[in-house]
Amino acid sequence: MPAPAAKQPTLFIPHGGGPCFFMDDPRQVWTSLGRFLQTLSVSLPARPRAILLVSGHWETRVPPADCETPI
Repeated sequence: MPAPAAKQPTLFIPHGGGPCFFMDDPRQVWTSLGRFLQTLSVSLPARPRAILLVSGHWETRVPPADCETPI
């Protein structure tokens, strides 16, 4: 029997309000987010087998679904 998969965290990663990493950053919001993203992979218990992305920016009658090549 295969070993159970490591439980991964649920993350909310905002996309910001524009080209966030190219904007002025007086409160270090984007700098902190950049550091978090750069170290995210080493903080996970295992490499993810899948990633679910949910976006509130689609306006359709039926929610669309798509998939890509497995990671």
